[in-house]
Amino acid sequence: VINYELISLSNNTRATTPTKAPHFVMAIYDVRTNKLVEEPTIHKSGSAEGGTFSARLPKGEYNFVFLAYYTDRTLFPEDPTAVHWDAQVVDNTYQKNLALSIDEDTEPQHDIVLSRAVGLFTLNTKGTPVPQNFDHFRVQMQGGSYQLNALTGFAGEDVTRDYAFLSKNDMAGNAEISQSAYAFLPQKECDVDITMIAED
Repeated sequence: VINYELISLSNNTRATTPTKAPHFVMAIYDVRTNKLVEEPTIHKSGSAEGGTFSARLPKGEYNFVFLAYYTDRTLFPEDPTAVHWDAQVVDNTYQKNLALSIDEDTEPQHDIVLSRAVGLFTLNTKGTPVPQNFDHFRVQMQGGSYQLNALTGFAGEDVTRDYAFLSKNDMAGNAEISQSAYAFLPQKECDVDITMIAED
């Protein structure tokens, strides 16, 4: 990932790059066992590596999983069908899976294009001010997942419930607020129940 840009979904024009530096990850798995072949390589945007990933592998069948995300949380990539972070919070996430047979004829270099792997919902409220003892919003989802199947680009098996604690942004006393959260996309169309609670 030497040069990268974010493309707006609405009008397909270049979007503003977020101020938070993305993390680019490459993880390699054995196709037959889904076992992690070696520790994932993680680059931050602007790092000396420039997002260029390389690996030396014996002949075999592999899944190369590439992720880009903006959270500083630790990634748990032992199982490519159930990728998640160390908190049940989903950030804006991009994904690509590349299945390769490694042998003497394998093309040694590949350009990778990542696709957005999340859906966004935004809650806008008007009228009643947020209480002064407000500390955070708690999001409860049934049908939205914080687990990603990186081989398909959709949500993993656990699609029953999410808990996301969204941090306070000086909202106490405000009558008009906007709060957003992400979830990985389900493999099949389904209903998602979302409850957002202001907690002290």
